Amino acid sequence: MVRLSLAQRIVAITAAALLPILGVLVYNEAALRQNRGTEIRALAIATAEQAAREMERLTSGADGILHAMAAAPVVQRFDIEGCSNFLVHLAPALPQFTRISILDLEGTVVCGSDPTAQGLDLSDRPYFTEALANGGRLVVGEYTVSRVTGDKVLPLALAILGADGQPRGVVATSMDLDWLGATLRERQLARNGSLTIADRNGVIIAREPFPERFVGTAIPEAFQPLVRAGAPGSIEVTSQDGTQRILGYIPAGLSPVGLYISTGIAREEAFGPFDAAARRTLALVLAAVIVAGGLSWFLGQRLVRGPVSQIASALAARRAGDEAIRTNMCSRDGEIEALGATFDSYMDELNTSREERDRAEAALRATAAEKERLADRNELLAREMSHRVMNSFQLMESIFALQTRRVADPLARRIITEAEERIRSMALVHRQLFQITRDEMQELDAAAYLGGLTRDLVLAFVKGDAVRIEVDAEAGVALSPGQGIALGLLVTELVLNAIKHAFKARDQGTIRIVLGAASSSQLRLIVEDDGTGLPAAEARATATGVGMKLLDGFLRQLEGTLTVEGPPGTRFVVLFPISVQAGPRTEPEAPLIGAV
Repeated sequence: MVRLSLAQRIVAITAAALLPILGVLVYNEAALRQNRGTEIRALAIATAEQAAREMERLTSGADGILHAMAAAPVVQRFDIEGCSNFLVHLAPALPQFTRISILDLEGTVVCGSDPTAQGLDLSDRPYFTEALANGGRLVVGEYTVSRVTGDKVLPLALAILGADGQPRGVVATSMDLDWLGATLRERQLARNGSLTIADRNGVIIAREPFPERFVGTAIPEAFQPLVRAGAPGSIEVTSQDGTQRILGYIPAGLSPVGLYISTGIAREEAFGPFDAAARRTLALVLAAVIVAGGLSWFLGQRLVRGPVSQIASALAARRAGDEAIRTNMCSRDGEIEALGATFDSYMDELNTSREERDRAEAALRATAAEKERLADRNELLAREMSHRVMNSFQLMESIFALQTRRVADPLARRIITEAEERIRSMALVHRQLFQITRDEMQELDAAAYLGGLTRDLVLAFVKGDAVRIEVDAEAGVALSPGQGIALGLLVTELVLNAIKHAFKARDQGTIRIVLGAASSSQLRLIVEDDGTGLPAAEARATATGVGMKLLDGFLRQLEGTLTVEGPPGTRFVVLFPISVQAGPRTEPEAPLIGAV
């Protein structure tokens, strides 16, 4: 529980009253910011589409120029001298192109605006083969560094078609990326905005700002999926220049000119006014909270804390022994004063009932003493009863031992010896039950019970280390005392049977006892050995031994079932309900399962 002073509680109540207002303000701010984000994303995509149309306009102009060149008679005739003169005189009027070349079908430069390129083999350039296969349509190539000048260019190529419509060569040129950058720069980007144009491989051919840093470099791998995306979109990213932007992009596959185009709007510029308004709103809210808190504190001190302190002082004096202390408050003055008046009334009643309380406490002390005396007496009686039961078991065991020495018949001696062993095992079960349930008679811990019982069995019936008994009981399994008796006797009978019969041809052996949950309503007990195993199934089915009759009785007390497995070894598996209160039963005996 949170501990707060009275003044803090008043401030907390005031804060709770302000919370709905703050919630509305926060919600409105979040909604405005979300709407603004949607608008900015739409604007970024629209700006990217506008840039794509601009690039389409530029390439459309280049397409018209290249078609005009391809249709020129000197080019159609591949007149080397006439073609060269034509292109040399034409080049100054086309500053967007670095050079213009006419290539034959083998990719060799036949003529061009740069005479030094004549004879150059460009057949390995992708734009050459694409132009021949593109049926007279303009091919926008990939970012390239010119072999002759070393300039960064964007190749453009168009097939020269003959009268029969078949390619006769290629007119190729390169768009000057510096010119392209200067042309795009005239678009006047928004402050801290960005514009990126890349070829279909994601290599940047134009970039604002910082073109000198990025032109010719590949778009980072993290942004490459935007180049190959299936639809235009927007995303908020931190650009390569470190500025946070909302980016609108057109994938290369959807751009009219086969180029990737993206425009970015700086997040600071897009949300700057909203952030400033949010800061002003926050400042006003904080000021209102401070004023409200101050007023609550002041009024709480004057109207609440003073009367409460008066009541607290009276309580402290009463605790110190001043029975005459009173607050002298009147219930008509307010709720807190009514509390003080109630305190005064209570003090009067408390003084009046002092003698009755003392008498009641004396009676309680006497009752507690009597209960303790009875508990000690019950403990003594329980110990005495257990002691007498153990003495009775020992007397019976001694009587059977005397009888064994007097009987000469081997069968009778064996029967009396088995009875003596069972009396001893019952005594062990009784001792373990008494030790475990002496403080709590409702249930016993199965793991502790079986562990103690097997230790006693080893001490009583195993010579040396001939037989080792292992116990694996699931933690937390609890048995009723009735279940404990039946289960203990059943385990004892199975263990004694294994000790006597399972290892006749061996010096050593192991008996393993496992107890755990078989389902939500059943427990499973397993007693198994690694001995020679039981007789054949036919012999077990007709056996009528006393041990098997005892097992059958224990099973009926547990409401359990028994299955026997083996050889090799012998494995007894018992399933019985978790919550059954085992005890004597009067039902007819069940058929025997097998001899023990």
